[in-house]
Parts: sequence; structure tokens; C-alpha cells
Amino acid sequence: MLSSISTVCFLCGKNNFIFKCRLKEKEIFCCKNDGLCISKETKIKKTNYDKNYYNQNPYPLNSKSNNNYFQTKLNKIINLTGELKPNVLDIGCGWGNFLEVLKKNNIPYLGIDSSKEAIKTCIKKGLNCQTASISHLIKNRQKYSAITCFQVLEHLKNPMDFLISIKKLLKTNGVLILTTPNNNSPLRNILKQKWPVYNTDSHFVFYNKNTLKKTFALAGFKKIKVQLDSVRFMSLTYIISRTFLREFKFLNNISVPTDLFGDLEAIIKYEN
Repeated sequence: MLSSISTVCFLCGKNNFIFKCRLKEKEIFCCKNDGLCISKETKIKKTNYDKNYYNQNPYPLNSKSNNNYFQTKLNKIINLTGELKPNVLDIGCGWGNFLEVLKKNNIPYLGIDSSKEAIKTCIKKGLNCQTASISHLIKNRQKYSAITCFQVLEHLKNPMDFLISIKKLLKTNGVLILTTPNNNSPLRNILKQKWPVYNTDSHFVFYNKNTLKKTFALAGFKKIKVQLDSVRFMSLTYIISRTFLREFKFLNNISVPTDLFGDLEAIIKYEN
């Protein structure tokens, strides 16, 4: 007997899901109406973004390819905003890899993250960051030329409140750049339930180009461009840890390219 799910799709507002696959601690369902894929936990397990989570940076240390990836993001922001020194807010700053690029380019920025361990990691690097919530920034009437949000949206069971709040932090003609895994990746079709993105405990929603664009449109954004993201380079240690091995830190500086079709990039120009 196939499992069912009681929730409704936040895109179409209906419960019309088809069962896709069963994992160790969750099941994946796909909405028949719009193709949005979500997970149902079969074993409630709270994700702790603690010291153990941040003990292993997914990006290679001092990697030129990694720096180039984030430098390209900054170049896009400068081109789209027309500002040489745009004020940037990085939401879910994690290990601070993008913040390091912003600091190196003397760009005014702030990194925020819900995890105290993430903030500790960034502070040790001398980066400007804090655990401030989006609502706190809104209350203080903060406005930014650009907001970035890399590999965060898949962690949110319902992103609507989050995306609507982001609009309040963007200046008119400001830019939002967001990345998230691509559920239509050919590698996902090959690996099926063994796809590492599915098997990450803290991943709950899985997008393709159409569902990602619909999500932003539903949140009130208009000028939306969704495309394949550039290839990221991750440490071989991290790649191995997502399969079956855990402690190979001597491989930290070895860069491995990610799936060519594995991630999506959304670029939104905000008009109030």
C-alpha cells in the first residue's frame, strides 16, 4: 500500500500528490497539478545546525574555483543594480564563503543565519554577520540593493512568508539572487531515491524551473528569471561524507565539480 500525505501544495492549494519514493526517514511526493515535490518525514528528526553540522565546510579551502563561483554572483549583482558598491544582504550565510568575496571586494554587506554556529564560524573569519532575523531587519527599516540566498529554499517547508518578507528588505530596482537544487537534474533521474539532495535530512521541498518560477510569482515577484546555475566546486571530503564515509579531512582541498544540471539560479529584479 502506497503512503499518502495530508498537507496541501503551497502552489495550487490542493492535496493531489502522487507517491514517488521512500527513503530511510522520509517519503517524497509530487503534486500532480504543478510538479512540486515535497517530503513527508516518517521519523521526526529535528535538524540541528550545530557544531557538528558546521564542522565540515562543503567548499574547498582557498579554492580558486570556489571564489570564482561567488565572484560571478557579485559581478551579476553589480551589473544588474548598476552600483559599484551595492549593499548586500546574504541570508543563510553558512560558512561565509560569499561574505569572504564581498569583503575582499570592499562591498558593504551583512550576513545573517539562524544558526549560532554558522555565525561563530563567520566571526572567526572576521566577517560581518549576526543572528538577526528578517523580521528584525524589517522592523529597523533596513533596505538592501541586493539579497542573496544560496541553497536555503529547499530547507523551508513553506517558503511563502520568507519570500514575502524578503521583498520588504529590497530597495526598488533591487536584485534577489537565489539558488536551490534542481529536481529535474538528469542525475536525480538516474539515482532516484539515492539522490544526495533527497537524502539530506534538512531538505524538504524540491523545485524544477517551472515550480521555482511559480513560487516567486505567488510571492508577488514579477521580473523572474530561472536558469541552470553555474557549476559549483565542492571538497572531495564533503562529497564522500554524503555517501558512506565520514573522516577524510586530508581531501578537504581537492575540488570536485558538482552536477552540471544539479542547481537552479533565480534572478529577480524587484519593482515596488
